Amino acid sequence: MLASNGLPGSMVVVCTDGLSNVGLGNLDIPDDNESRLFYEKLAVLAKEKGVVISIITVKGEGCKMEILGKLAEETNGNVTIIDPAAIGKDFANILKDEVLATKVDIKVRLSKCMKFRKEEEMYLAEEGSVYQKEVGNATLNTKLTFEYTLREEDELKKLGINLKNIKKVPF
Repeated sequence: MLASNGLPGSMVVVCTDGLSNVGLGNLDIPDDNESRLFYEKLAVLAKEKGVVISIITVKGEGCKMEILGKLAEETNGNVTIIDPAAIGKDFANILKDEVLATKVDIKVRLSKCMKFRKEEEMYLAEEGSVYQKEVGNATLNTKLTFEYTLREEDELKKLGINLKNIKKVPF
């Protein structure tokens, strides 16, 4: 496992011409939880070590990106589907995405009168006003976006908030 030997800020680029179908991480077996777990553990290990994993695959090949893509997603790497004619340009773009920080943890706090929308419950606290997540690696291209909304009237009453008394909403 190359990712376990990398220093924080290292990048592993996985190039595949299709489906991993032999040996470790074999994805050719339908509904194989062992292989799925292999990739999940690899993503966690790389994230803990501060190693970015990027995936390159060839356009038109089937390679179960819903599983392999998690490696890139969890470590803030890239997934690039290349046209073989543009392989040089695609490699250059991936390698220039330098790691700026590792083990990044983000915490965003909204005013109690607001809550996050469309975020997983496991990352929310304080009735949905606080979002906290271990992001892992950050590159110049790392972007995080959030949606938030004003709480419903009944939620505000439960929290003892009267909107008429609010002049400013701090972030």
